[in-house]
Amino acid sequence: MGDTIDRESPDARRPLIFAQELGKAFTPGLPVLQDINLSLARGEFLALIGPSGCGKSTLLKLIAGLIEPSGGKLTVGGGAPAAAEDKLGFVFQDANLLPWLDITANVALPLRLAGVPRPQRERRAAEMLQLVGLGDATGRYPRELSGGMKMRVSIARALARQPELLLLDEPFGALDEMTRDTLNEELLRLRELQRWTGVFVTHSVAEAVFLASQVMVLSANPGRVHKMIDIDLPYPRTASLRAEERYHQHLAEVTRSLHSVEGAA
Repeated sequence: MGDTIDRESPDARRPLIFAQELGKAFTPGLPVLQDINLSLARGEFLALIGPSGCGKSTLLKLIAGLIEPSGGKLTVGGGAPAAAEDKLGFVFQDANLLPWLDITANVALPLRLAGVPRPQRERRAAEMLQLVGLGDATGRYPRELSGGMKMRVSIARALARQPELLLLDEPFGALDEMTRDTLNEELLRLRELQRWTGVFVTHSVAEAVFLASQVMVLSANPGRVHKMIDIDLPYPRTASLRAEERYHQHLAEVTRSLHSVEGAA
């Protein structure tokens, strides 16, 4: 967990996430996702975007091993998604913090469930809270925090186990634009420090382009890959990127692709 992978090893050369003709139907004959093909290398940041009901969150849950595919092939780290549980962290749309625990105990909860001794998990939780800018709030409870602070705690909790893969299901969607922009910048700062691979669900074109090295545009009914768009903007990325012409060119490209999906619906 959290070990550095030798770039010349077979594991480093193998895609971290590989999907071939992947499909999911909760009701027979009514697929939510169909024919999803994906090969995501380690270190990439993939954003999933598309109209409501196109299966973005379903695809994220398949990658996490929370649900089973109905057809096709899906591997994470070369094996079944469920077997990669200790390699990934998941940040949900809601922070889902336990109100009776302070934020240190909330961040330490996955380590506690994994059997990590208390001194070690509390030390790790304090480190993660410091990393997300909440080092001076360790004894506070969720009810004392703003929405943005709660999401920082949720991210710290997901990173506490030093995941190789971080999955994020529209975590900033309920926040105001200024807070969202700040947390996007913070998320990329954390990625530079910890070097995890990311998959991020969003409805925001600006968020997808700012964060991602690749954007997967999905069509709906059923969800299919409409287009994969490479975002050739260098990392690290800071707030100043939003003023650059190349950033706005990518915004236009992803927006056009989304409009073509919506126009075909």
